[in-house]
Amino acid sequence: MRITTIRDARGRPCGRLVATQNITERKRAEELRHDLIHTMVHDLRGPLTSIFASLQMMREAGASGSNPIPPAVRCFASRFRAS
Repeated sequence: MRITTIRDARGRPCGRLVATQNITERKRAEELRHDLIHTMVHDLRGPLTSIFASLQMMREAGASGSNPIPPAVRCFASRFRAS
């Protein structure tokens, strides 16, 4: 909402002009964007948690020496953990 004072020829206030703008569409677009991001984060969290847990188990198995991890897998696991 904008309010502007209207002045006469002598510069004295003689009224006000009020302008409003409908922001319904903009608010709806913001809500849709928020909902989309929330859904994407939720849908990605499950698979990423499983991948991280698998990499953690491989790293622990490799550290114990009972099951050596191939260098390529070790490299991938370290990159995943860094990001």
